[in-house]
Amino acid sequence: RFYDAQLLLGEALIAAKDYLTADISFQSVAGAPWPDTQMAGKIGLARSALGRGEVDPARTLFDEVVAMKSETPIQSTRRM
Repeated sequence: RFYDAQLLLGEALIAAKDYLTADISFQSVAGAPWPDTQMAGKIGLARSALGRGEVDPARTLFDEVVAMKSETPIQSTRRM
């Protein structure tokens, strides 16, 4: 549940426009041992970058998620 809580916290922080603190939550998720959780963390980091107006870093993060190998249905869903 730790990673779920970090994702929820990151989303709340994005809504509050606290992008730098959101990055801390999403970075912990991106460091998870499971690929689908890593994807969720990178998507969060990309959304946070977009919130700051940093389009190129966000695009790079989204591209990393797309390039990750999908082995499960949830991983395929995250790539969409």
